[in-house]
Amino acid sequence: MLNEVLRIARGRILKSRTPIKLHKLCMSIFARIFKLMTLTTKLDEDLLLDLEDGFIELGNLISDNKSLLKSDKENKFDVNWLLDADIPSNIYDIHKRIKAEGLLR
Repeated sequence: MLNEVLRIARGRILKSRTPIKLHKLCMSIFARIFKLMTLTTKLDEDLLLDLEDGFIELGNLISDNKSLLKSDKENKFDVNWLLDADIPSNIYDIHKRIKAEGLLR
């Protein structure tokens, strides 16, 4: 569903926002992505194969959007995890550490 939202409203959502609203939107998007990735690590390997295409598409949508890509780097999120469909097994710890540093807020 996140892919659909980003695909359909790619330009409108991210270009028409004030900087504060854009920041909040980007944080919300990355929080959801971290949640998806955390839940995905708990799935069976066979189910992960079904999700690979969606993760790759999401990575491409982020890469194509300057605002999301900038926010990606500011929040220590590695878009290559999505592009390679290779979610680190310790993604929960990575997310926890990033939040502890005061990012993703």
